[in-house]
Amino acid sequence: LADFDAIVTKMLDRVDGLQGQPTGLRIYTYVSRAEEFDVLRANGALFVAWDRFLGADHPLYAEESAYLRQRHDPHRIYSALAAALYEPASTGGGLLLDEMLRKGKQLLFIQTVLSEEDVYRYLTYTAEQREFAASNERALWETLVRERWLFDSRADLKRKLIEVAPFSKLGSERDQEIPGQIGAWFGWRIMQAYWKEHPELSLWEVLESSPKSAELLQQANFRP
Repeated sequence: LADFDAIVTKMLDRVDGLQGQPTGLRIYTYVSRAEEFDVLRANGALFVAWDRFLGADHPLYAEESAYLRQRHDPHRIYSALAAALYEPASTGGGLLLDEMLRKGKQLLFIQTVLSEEDVYRYLTYTAEQREFAASNERALWETLVRERWLFDSRADLKRKLIEVAPFSKLGSERDQEIPGQIGAWFGWRIMQAYWKEHPELSLWEVLESSPKSAELLQQANFRP
């Protein structure tokens, strides 16, 4: 992470340009002694837990499950910082689609201030998982629609499809191959489609002034 300062400065400059004013944020690194938080935000500053990004094979994380160890990739530190810069508020709707789009907005922000690659690092998707999601996007989406899960408010659906997990549970024979957080990934894809349909909007208008979830989905013209 020799380029840490340069990459973070470039990211913050990008954020400043997008919002038209400086963030004024200060960034500090510290040793957390393996606390669960990657980045903390308080009083105009971000506090980055350096020992959360020592690499998946570091002995400090030996007791963690393999899928959780991937979150300690040193290069994931930048997307973790970006995620801390923008955490969309809950719409209060309670539907799976609401949470998908909330997470999708955060991923779109990460993509815009960093890169698409950083989004996949944030999700900890391997090259094989990325390929699986892309190749099976239509079939996976059809399952969500067919089962009427998008407008379902059951907490177990959010746990199976949104939260960090080794895989996503759609009740298929291939569940073990479906990357975790596939609902968040779809939320990102929908937000990308929405912005593409409305190129006249700024990032902040897309993130903060977009319509309610059902209307946004319709206006996104999302067709995997």
